[in-house]
Amino acid sequence: MQLGDTTAHSVNGDGVGGDDFPVLRARQDVFFSGPVGDSDPLEGLTIEGVVVSGSEDLPRDVTFTRGVRINGDLVIRASGTVTFNGPVEITGGGDLRIIGADNILFRGGVVLTDTDGSGQYGDLFPEANEITFRGSDESVRGQGVLTLRPTLVGAGIELGTPALSQPTGVLNISNDEIPSAFGDGFSRIVVGHQTASMRRRARARCASAPSTRWTSPRCATRWRSTAARSRSRTIPPATTTSVSKARSPSTRATTSCCATGWRPASPAC
Repeated sequence: MQLGDTTAHSVNGDGVGGDDFPVLRARQDVFFSGPVGDSDPLEGLTIEGVVVSGSEDLPRDVTFTRGVRINGDLVIRASGTVTFNGPVEITGGGDLRIIGADNILFRGGVVLTDTDGSGQYGDLFPEANEITFRGSDESVRGQGVLTLRPTLVGAGIELGTPALSQPTGVLNISNDEIPSAFGDGFSRIVVGHQTASMRRRARARCASAPSTRWTSPRCATRWRSTAARSRSRTIPPATTTSVSKARSPSTRATTSCCATGWRPASPAC
């Protein structure tokens, strides 16, 4: 499925009252030739598969060649690579949820702003066996929950480029991405699936830089599942003075890399 022939062709609302909430169903690739929501943002967009013989046949690759702006939820269910070549802006307290992908690539920033009608901030939920953030400093921002997890339940997870890091077969969030791409403000950061048991190995030291945004961006950690499923690790907002946007002052004042369960080599922890 291709929407538009050139980068000048965009996908927008119809400019009249009422919500614009298209649902695209495809069994092959989905390709947006131009921007989405550059003049009249949609109130939501869902991309999903086609039900065949009682099961959903997901689209493979989903590609956005230009920027994306949605005033509501953006939900993508795909089995291949989801690529955002431009910035992504989710307003109105909407969620960005990508489910079932093999790879996700953000070449620009990802920003979630505002609250919905119930006063809730939007969540960022990318699920893929490999997730890559290539935006500029603090280009990934929001005030809801950030969840990072592999599609393959039980797959290994590496945070912060641990020693003997494995380039394939695990979800890698590198040292280059953690301290630079992620901005302050997320209420929680959840890594992994939330059931069964997991064995974790830490392979690093606690970061000492005063500009730490996560609890410990250089506490490189490898997690290995010992069951068919893996368990999540919840990381509260960071603790240093640079985290002025975190929403829970009491949590921010007491949390440390030790309190969250990291096992860095630093004696101070």
